[in-house]
Amino acid sequence: MPRTKPRTKRKPPADRTLTIAGATVTKSQVTATIALFRYFHRFLKSDCTHCLIPGDWTRRKLTKPEARRHLDRLIDVAINRKAGIPDETYAECEQMTHWRRDQQRLRDIGQRIRVYQFETVEVRQRFGHLLSRYDD
Repeated sequence: MPRTKPRTKRKPPADRTLTIAGATVTKSQVTATIALFRYFHRFLKSDCTHCLIPGDWTRRKLTKPEARRHLDRLIDVAINRKAGIPDETYAECEQMTHWRRDQQRLRDIGQRIRVYQFETVEVRQRFGHLLSRYDD
């Protein structure tokens, strides 16, 4: 009986890193992005009325217009990444929320509703004179 080598498990190939337009990404990231784009394109061309976002733990259903907006957002993010523009961070989104709240407060002042403070320094410096005082 011939002697054979014991079988060993092969290691999976290392995920290659690619540099595309100055951004370093892995091959699996590029493949996953392309698969996601294809999924939405196929859904938009199909007769289906709803789809689920692949990999989304909320299992949210999207209609065709919602899926179109989601795909547009994904394409924008991919273009920004390729151009070297970083993704929005939580801090940037939080800052936008503060600016929106200040915008609403400025509208409230226009409708003669009392407002006592703004959240952002920029709005406080520019429109601080419009704030109500507690002794009014």
